[in-house]
Amino acid sequence: MRTSTVIAMLLASCGEHTDDSMPLGDHLADSATHAQDIRTLVEQHGEAVAGAADLSAVLALETQHHTEMGGQYEHLGEEITSMGGCMDSDDLPPDTAHMHGIHEDLMDEGDSHGTAMEVAADLQGAMDEEARHQAATADLLAQFEADLDALEDTADHFECHHDDASH
Repeated sequence: MRTSTVIAMLLASCGEHTDDSMPLGDHLADSATHAQDIRTLVEQHGEAVAGAADLSAVLALETQHHTEMGGQYEHLGEEITSMGGCMDSDDLPPDTAHMHGIHEDLMDEGDSHGTAMEVAADLQGAMDEEARHQAATADLLAQFEADLDALEDTADHFECHHDDASH
């Protein structure tokens, strides 16, 4: 994971919750909501691209979409990072390493997609890249949601306290 991304997520998550505790299940539910928001934005964007009349219209949609997605990825990263303030009876946090990796992969996929769209030779090339991106993003989100489901099974074993020391 990019060091700057981790630092930004840690700083952004500090003080995010005004209550000094938030159950891990709530973090998981918030993460699932963020993942669904990402899925919805990507699907809506795909529909808009499919209806574009020409390559310049697609590129304009891509610029707008990249900005929207940056905020969504930031919120998701903050939520994953804030789970680090949750500890089990052995004072161990939940294993969120794979979720952090998927989060990073989602951001990398978005960056790669944006670059590929910028160099698309024609409208069909852009449509093909959009279809590839849709499938890749859906796969990553499915993996992320599977991680959330797996962690949900042990969520009751964690107590979450969010103060400056836990971030």
